[in-house]
Amino acid sequence: MGQPKPIKRQKARNAEYYDMQRTQDDLYKRSLNSQNFIELMEIIQNLSGIDMNVLYHLMRNPMAGQTIEYNDNRLSLFCGQCGRCAITGVPLQIGDIHCHHIIHRSQGGTDRYENLMLVTETVHKLLHATNAKTIQKLLENLNLSAKQKAKLNYYRLKAGLMGI
Repeated sequence: MGQPKPIKRQKARNAEYYDMQRTQDDLYKRSLNSQNFIELMEIIQNLSGIDMNVLYHLMRNPMAGQTIEYNDNRLSLFCGQCGRCAITGVPLQIGDIHCHHIIHRSQGGTDRYENLMLVTETVHKLLHATNAKTIQKLLENLNLSAKQKAKLNYYRLKAGLMGI
């Protein structure tokens, strides 16, 4: 059997989901009072400070060949992560958003919310990199803090790769 998930990380993932759930519940209640979609999106923006242009782009451009669950969770993750990379915390930009499977599909992973996280392209490459020169080059570009590196290594280990 695999090792149990660390409670601390699982609580953090649950907090992201449940904090978003409260927002969604509030939006649903407001929609019952005839508030339109634009007003609801303004509420989301005010609650989380996310870049609405990026959110609109993600809404209008689902990933071809992916499941509805994957594309739906990509939007939820963007809101749940406040539009920031799960490893570095930098704001995610159009063209630089990658949805990473924590447990890869080839290893039985799913498109469920708790198995996905949004990261930048460079971080995503680093999460999968095995070549020492590639890893070194990517690390130099990112200049990660010790905390960010620990987070990165946690997910590399989940993928069956060595820490760096």
